[in-house]
Amino acid sequence: QDRLIFVKREGPTYTGNLKFNATSGTNTVTFGGHTLAGNCTFDGVAGTWQLSANCTIIATKTTTLTNGTFDLNGFTWSTGVFSSSNANTRVLTFGAGTLNLANASGTTTVYTTATSSNLTVTVGTGTIELSGANSSARTITAGSTNLPSLKISGGSGAVTLTNVASVLDFTMTSGYTGSIGNSVLTIKGSLSMNAANGTPTAGSSVWTFGATSGTKTITTGGKTCDFPFTFDGVGGTWQLVDALTSGATRDTNLTNGTLDLNGQTLSTGTFISSNANTRVVTGSGTIALAYAAGGVTVWTTSNSSGLTITGFTGTILV
Repeated sequence: QDRLIFVKREGPTYTGNLKFNATSGTNTVTFGGHTLAGNCTFDGVAGTWQLSANCTIIATKTTTLTNGTFDLNGFTWSTGVFSSSNANTRVLTFGAGTLNLANASGTTTVYTTATSSNLTVTVGTGTIELSGANSSARTITAGSTNLPSLKISGGSGAVTLTNVASVLDFTMTSGYTGSIGNSVLTIKGSLSMNAANGTPTAGSSVWTFGATSGTKTITTGGKTCDFPFTFDGVGGTWQLVDALTSGATRDTNLTNGTLDLNGQTLSTGTFISSNANTRVVTGSGTIALAYAAGGVTVWTTSNSSGLTITGFTGTILV
């Protein structure tokens, strides 16, 4: 239906499932400050639904986008699970809005667009937040789509990202005491881990920093990130806020952009920057090359065309 009017109030929560099925125009959605205690589905071919206020669904229920456009419009939509895994034409527009996934219990996929055919995700400056006090594992399955910023602010179970093409900023606050799994990931903004977070799972999947403008910061909270790193963004700059430590058998690649050590220590197995792209290493600090096995070239800049090492007053430890 195009418009929902609650005619009976039973406390601050409305019971029952809700379905929006407009097939034209832009229809606004607000719960008037109340909470929906049922599942919510957006399913209207060519319909658009735009939030006009923050809206909350209880943390055990699911929001499903089956057809049409769901526009957060700068507001927060809180739900337990978000699902849009089908081949219909649909659009998820974040703008500056937040999709708050507050699933409170049980091992579950809290965000799924596993079948992403005909799905457009317009990330804007928005955020997906995992906020539930969940002690079980949670998964985000994106079907190789780009996501907005990702913030994990609650829970103690591991979080796994599956087929996530990229995120903007990636933040784990002190409210999250679990660990992030190792998977292929591109971070186009800043990375911020906290001392309260668990140590990320070791693995061979590469985390790529892919910003193409501005200065992005990297904070790992004293964690060892035992997987490879690549810095690859034309025009991007990455500045270490604290020590960046990868495993002693892992590679760190500088392919494009500027790596600013900022007085910190980069510990890695090998450092590789052998190409003709424009790239810079700068800032005082230390690059510690800790590869444990023999017969390995731990520093490779054999093709130094386009490479500038400037302002680097630190130490290379082998």
